Amino acid sequence: MSENGKKGGTIAFVVVAILVVLSLVSAYVLLNQNDENEEELPVIRKASDFTLINQDNESVTLSELQGKTVFMCFIYTRCEMPMMCPRTTQNFRTIQDILSENARKETSLITITFDPDYDTPEKLREYGEAHGANFTSWQFLTGDNESIGKVMGDYNVYYNKTENETYHHTMLAVLIDKDGYVRKEYFGFIWKAETVKADIIEVM
Repeated sequence: MSENGKKGGTIAFVVVAILVVLSLVSAYVLLNQNDENEEELPVIRKASDFTLINQDNESVTLSELQGKTVFMCFIYTRCEMPMMCPRTTQNFRTIQDILSENARKETSLITITFDPDYDTPEKLREYGEAHGANFTSWQFLTGDNESIGKVMGDYNVYYNKTENETYHHTMLAVLIDKDGYVRKEYFGFIWKAETVKADIIEVM
């Protein structure tokens, strides 16, 4: 190979090496920028307070749970649509099971019914037991129609009872931090328990 050929090959090798290094450096910087720019869950609003009755006929006030992270949903126990209330309840069961022992102690799972005429404390206890709820950290709440209506209004949950005793309703779950602020709202049924677990740990 001629001298010029050797020089050309060396130059080409150096250029390729520089490009590879620059690509690696750029990728490293980009990844670190993404980590640094990853935002915390925003503070949406102060969570509206309420007092309802749990599955043991005990009074539960949301503000008294401050100091714990609260994850809360709205269902009715007679719902037979697999992708609606049953799916939400199954997700809550999964969250209960995948949280660490320490995280469970710092978290309160709350399920609120908007069908209080049927979902008495006794019915809620049966429902919770059927779904493997640990009532120490997962409570099921009901109340009179006026109290339930106010809670649903405060959290923008639409619900409408039909002639055949079913409901058209919003599917919503809410994450509330230990200071009593709403940090995230989960609509529909596509959210995953693993995502909520990560969010719970983030706001602790």
